[in-house]
Amino acid sequence: MTKTYGVIGNPIQQSKSPAMHNAAFKALGIDAIYKKFELQESELASFFDKIRKQEISGISITIPYKQKAFEFVDDVSSFAKKCGAINTVYFKDDKLIGDNTDGRGYLKSLLQETKFNIKDKNILLYGAGGASRAILYSLLEQNPQSISIANRTLAKAQNLCHYYKAHPAATNLSLTSLSDKKVLANTDLFINTTSLGLLNKPWPDLSFVKNFKPGTLVSDIVYNPKETELLLAAQQNNLAVHYGLGMLVQQGAIAFELFTGKSPNVDLMFEAIT
Repeated sequence: MTKTYGVIGNPIQQSKSPAMHNAAFKALGIDAIYKKFELQESELASFFDKIRKQEISGISITIPYKQKAFEFVDDVSSFAKKCGAINTVYFKDDKLIGDNTDGRGYLKSLLQETKFNIKDKNILLYGAGGASRAILYSLLEQNPQSISIANRTLAKAQNLCHYYKAHPAATNLSLTSLSDKKVLANTDLFINTTSLGLLNKPWPDLSFVKNFKPGTLVSDIVYNPKETELLLAAQQNNLAVHYGLGMLVQQGAIAFELFTGKSPNVDLMFEAIT
């Protein structure tokens, strides 16, 4: 019987995950299909009931449910527990397990595509949601010089800093804003982890980009469109950029292995969405 997997979120129409997972299923001869499920928060409980009945064999989770999903699983991986967000749910020993592949996928993409070394660098992270939690934890593990967090809602950024206060590298963790020219001028890597830049969700102001120093790498986890407003602005200011598609594929490949126990062809998955 054909197994069903999928990605849940809201909005979800921009997701390219079905194309890459279905290509990997076909290449490995796995009888399965991967779909998009746009859900309201009120629909999450009934959807997870379907998973428990194994009508759905596993899911990926995107904005805005990466933290809410904790309520519906039986156990979580040590990484998901540390970062406080889930982006993958799968069955293991008849239990629903929550994991997070965002941080690992992001770092793998960053290293492979840009050769950027996090150690001793100054990083400015924009956003305080589920993706930022996983990416931040992975960054802290690489011993950066500093990480500054900016967010549209200050309270969420404060909560994120507080969440990681026990981490050994958290002494170099601080709050900032995109109007702080001193921080911008000292930034080696800027990462947008918000949904700004998605189709129909434009940035209100990108003038801050001109305050980055020459050599700053600008990274955007938004992947649709590939050339986001942020990355275009960075290139117009002669800055190097890191696209979001690589993270999508790398985190998806890790999730695929959790779903199936098999390693997918990462190059094939990338080709399926480009």
